[in-house]
Amino acid sequence: MHARKFPHTNVENKTTQEIWEELELTFIRPRNVTFDRYLLLTRKQQRGETMEQFHSALRSLAEHCQLAHLEDELLRDIFTANMIDHEIQKELLKTTLTPEKALESAVSIELGIRSQLAIHSKQLADPHQNAFVGREETISEISSARFRGSNRTTTPRGPYRGNNRPTFNNSRNTPHNCRNCGQTWDINHKAKCQAIGQTCRRCNKPNHFAKVCR
Repeated sequence: MHARKFPHTNVENKTTQEIWEELELTFIRPRNVTFDRYLLLTRKQQRGETMEQFHSALRSLAEHCQLAHLEDELLRDIFTANMIDHEIQKELLKTTLTPEKALESAVSIELGIRSQLAIHSKQLADPHQNAFVGREETISEISSARFRGSNRTTTPRGPYRGNNRPTFNNSRNTPHNCRNCGQTWDINHKAKCQAIGQTCRRCNKPNHFAKVCR
């Protein structure tokens, strides 16, 4: 086994800095910049990793990549391309943001989403406040369901439509005339109304007589 040979250095004529640099060249293995850049370019956001943590990890990898003045912009692009949340990604891709603004926007949107999820989780924990207990739904799905519910209208069933519905008030004992046939209205009148199935001779519309046509 041969002993390792080291370059001869005349320390008497060299400064401390020059000696240190020669020692580094001798004992420290040079980094593989291509491999360092590969690690940076392929680094993707992990599950449970916040935007700030992900960006910080990219910054650490970039230290050895010798990117010079392009470092901030390349970090912004890799950060945007490799994040998990596609909704945040779409927001960042709408326009060219500065590296600082891209990180600020991503963190801000992420905090808003986390706040919504916290509120949603609290609602799911109380079965008396939320009708969606036990279902793994996103906030958008629940919001859509509530929106549909708030805009739902009740369509009257049966043969009566529009202005042809019989009139009645809160007192079932007070008689009124049926708006379809003109006869006295009572609680059992609907089943025996003679206008149901008939065509008005005046307007040719169904389920009422001409004498009560409007």
